[in-house]
Amino acid sequence: MLVWLLLSIAPTLQAQRLGEGWGYLIPLPAQRATVGLYQAKITTLTGNRIVGILYDANESQLLVTRDNPNKEKAIRVSVIDLKAVRRVSLYPQTGWFAGPLEGAVIGGVGVGYLTYQSLQKSPPRSPAVFGLHLALGISGGASLGALIGSYIQALTARPILRLRVQNGRPDEQVGQLRPYSYRYQVGVMERIPE
Repeated sequence: MLVWLLLSIAPTLQAQRLGEGWGYLIPLPAQRATVGLYQAKITTLTGNRIVGILYDANESQLLVTRDNPNKEKAIRVSVIDLKAVRRVSLYPQTGWFAGPLEGAVIGGVGVGYLTYQSLQKSPPRSPAVFGLHLALGISGGASLGALIGSYIQALTARPILRLRVQNGRPDEQVGQLRPYSYRYQVGVMERIPE
């Protein structure tokens, strides 16, 4: 897990040494910055629930899409009137496979190690049977770990922003939602010189 963390952080960050202490972490200049996507769960006054990526937020409406704006050129957008919104919850858009993948790796390694230790105590007659038992142990542990990882990911998902629109003015809430929208982030990145 520590190796995976280091490998995922190392290519995107570079430390700059300033005097005696460490300086700031800055992105490498050869890499393009990507736009962070945020999952919006919107509940309307009528009780309808709309889930999708927050595409844009203005004074009168929210725009939500199910398509990935980073990958697709033409996307379909749902328009929700802000006056019809009761509650908005924003979650960071992590890959749906992150929890199951980590669970599969941990489960596969853990059960594979236990299977290997068990086979060392009472070895089978053939190396092929040894390999078959080890492969079945690893695949069973990986499957169980992926299942547990997906449940843990679903249970521990916490919103980074939760808004309840009261009888007051809903457009006051847009200022909190706008920095998480895709179009706002693209606009900020276009202003940054490369």
